Amino acid sequence: MLPEAVAAERSTSGRIDLRGLFYACRRLYLSHPERPRGREAHYAASKKHPEHILEYGYFSNDIVPAYEAERGKIEGLVLEPRGHLHEAHAIDDAHEVGTEFVAEFEPPDYYYDKVLYVEKHGIAQDLVDQGLGQRHDMAILASKGYGTVANRELLEKFADEGYEVYVLHDCDVDGFGILANLQDGNSRAAGLAGAAVDLGMRLQDGRALGLLGEEAIRKKELPASFVTYLTDEELDLFTGTRRTPKSWEYKRFELNEIPAELRLPFVERKLEEAGVGPKVTPPDDYLQEAAEDGRDDDIETEASMAIDRVLDADEIKARIIERFRDRYALDGLRDHVEQGLERRPRSSWRSVLGAMIDAEGGRLRGEIEAAVRDEIETVIRGDE
Repeated sequence: MLPEAVAAERSTSGRIDLRGLFYACRRLYLSHPERPRGREAHYAASKKHPEHILEYGYFSNDIVPAYEAERGKIEGLVLEPRGHLHEAHAIDDAHEVGTEFVAEFEPPDYYYDKVLYVEKHGIAQDLVDQGLGQRHDMAILASKGYGTVANRELLEKFADEGYEVYVLHDCDVDGFGILANLQDGNSRAAGLAGAAVDLGMRLQDGRALGLLGEEAIRKKELPASFVTYLTDEELDLFTGTRRTPKSWEYKRFELNEIPAELRLPFVERKLEEAGVGPKVTPPDDYLQEAAEDGRDDDIETEASMAIDRVLDADEIKARIIERFRDRYALDGLRDHVEQGLERRPRSSWRSVLGAMIDAEGGRLRGEIEAAVRDEIETVIRGDE
């Protein structure tokens, strides 16, 4: 059924939207002659909304990953962005992290050499606003909980390039689960093979900060994958007290409980304890080339400004405009635009009009250049 839905949803560009794939699969499922209605009824009896036969969360988090684990990745499948990358020192410094972005992204040369993964968007944005990334030449990847395959593939790109990877998480079951998944991997993505450095809150941090913590319920056994990351005291804390055959009550400490003014100092201390690397400086040859390129760009800028001052370029341009404005054929504009739209239905009137004006400029280019030369020679001779 899923291969048929994939074929139906694939666009002409080869792209497949995950939510669109869900609806395509649901249509096929609901009309399938072997649809298991008895099992549906049994399952619906335990649900708050029994009318939702196939849920998007179950489809995206269970069905698709299981299918890809068995048959390989669905080519062209685009997952919804659930993370944001904030790059230090870059001009375009904020990006939504989705499948397409990660596929095309290459870490920039010598802008930053560290990346901090934060499981809370709000905390991450707070650190960005306070300049943590610029201070340490560090990108900050804001996620939501366990994040997405795209987030982890992005971290893998950084790790493969030798970037320092840090993880900031809550002191709770999910927080250490996030750390374990990043380090060791799971069924959906490979681990970073020990590359991620734990900056997460520990029990001793919560106590040192005077946090109260809060009671929480877990409904699954403690994953063996992260037990190795815990102290005996933390393991006892997360084990908690069994309340029902399938639930335990335990205490947790969240990053959000840290007072706002103490969050940056907390992360700075954690980075220092982890031995965070120094600021980025490139190799000598790269530094020399950057300096020479910068020098040449600066000379060009200074020369352009000098030419404008000496020649009064604005005045020359104004005279050229006055001289040639009547030479542009702008008659019959509406007919031209409407005919252009008929020939190119995907265009807008602005693009048709722009192409027409560009053509007129191309026709007069030689004359305009000659007129500019005359103007410059006049200024040089001092005839005015």
